[in-house]
Amino acid sequence: MTEFQRHEIEWTSEKVTRLWDFYATNRSVTSMYFGAQAGPAVARFIDDTIGFRRVRAFLDLSCGVGDLLAACLPFVSSNCRLVGVDFSPASVASASQRLQNAVPRPDLQHITTFPTPFHAADFDLIVMTEVVEHLDDAELATTLDEVLRLLEQGGHVVITTPNREDYDAAKVCCPECGCVFHRWQHRRVWTDTLLQDTMERAGFQTLLSRPIAWGNIQTQPVPLIKRLWRKLISSVIPLLPETGLVYVGRKP
Repeated sequence: MTEFQRHEIEWTSEKVTRLWDFYATNRSVTSMYFGAQAGPAVARFIDDTIGFRRVRAFLDLSCGVGDLLAACLPFVSSNCRLVGVDFSPASVASASQRLQNAVPRPDLQHITTFPTPFHAADFDLIVMTEVVEHLDDAELATTLDEVLRLLEQGGHVVITTPNREDYDAAKVCCPECGCVFHRWQHRRVWTDTLLQDTMERAGFQTLLSRPIAWGNIQTQPVPLIKRLWRKLISSVIPLLPETGLVYVGRKP
């Protein structure tokens, strides 16, 4: 029997894959994913900010079970190249089954390391939703280098992450061995200024970096007068707390 001793986890690629493979096969868990909850709002934000109809090749880096790709389908043109990659094979399998009849149909691939199998400047839009909080320093540097390589000049990167997360609030302890870990495998906390500084040091030009309340973004048609009224009210009193961060940058 395993001796109980409380200790902080040391994340490895194998442990990360085990956790996300388990999550990907549990619908009760995937329904709580950020993409499932906020995917339509992120898709609307990207369309309003960048314009999906101008995008020729879109990479969802760490696509999970395909929530964001599914949310983006109504916005992209029929000839847009959609690609999703993830380190969890179970997640890719779930996304592939879910999106097998989508138009355009995404190219979904399981990857195990960087660089990815794609050519330099293959994409004009790369999106990473809730990814950067999972990476240590070395992984973050490698990931941003790969994003910069894959983007064409003038291409956009969109990043979302929690805003000033209460990191300890999501920690759990295994009652069998005593391993303590963040239940969503987070490893760092971000602010808007830290995110902007990090991206600019990595070589990106910032277009915006700010807190956001994804629940305030309208994903369905709303009458103009109601939209204006909500905008006026939210400019004085936030309708929902800005628990998220969003970064939009460009490759110079």
